[in-house]
Amino acid sequence: MRTEIVHILSQVDRLGDRRDAYRRTLRRRGLTPPLLLVLRILEGEPGLTMVELARRLATSVPTMQSRIGRLEELGLIKRQRSLDDRRRVPTDLTRRGKAVLRQAPMAGAGRILDALEAGEVTPRGLRRLATELERLERLLFPEESGREEASRPAAVWRR
Repeated sequence: MRTEIVHILSQVDRLGDRRDAYRRTLRRRGLTPPLLLVLRILEGEPGLTMVELARRLATSVPTMQSRIGRLEELGLIKRQRSLDDRRRVPTDLTRRGKAVLRQAPMAGAGRILDALEAGEVTPRGLRRLATELERLERLLFPEESGREEASRPAAVWRR
């Protein structure tokens, strides 16, 4: 049993190392994983509003405003009021935003979605994996258990 525990902890460490390397790669491009996720969502669903994006990512509108502002500063997205409804401000990728997405490393959600589409993993399997990972997190970090619960984008996985 100790061998299995050591193996699991080793895998957790490797995942952390890979996540750190991925974040460094994004940082060199001026991005963070949450910013890249917004770009990926807009790639698949152009024209979403700030509120719609916030719902998709299970985050607050002020948090999304900050992300959208940063992406706009970087020239990766553009917002323009709808001619039909002046209250609606759709968000779209710019040419530069599309180019960044083509060059950005595919990780996390993108690879999981590809695996789902290819039938390599099922939604049920992903839910079981998420449950087990949450259980492992609670075992490894009981003092932090529940602190981030409200900020997890559970709605994204339960669609």
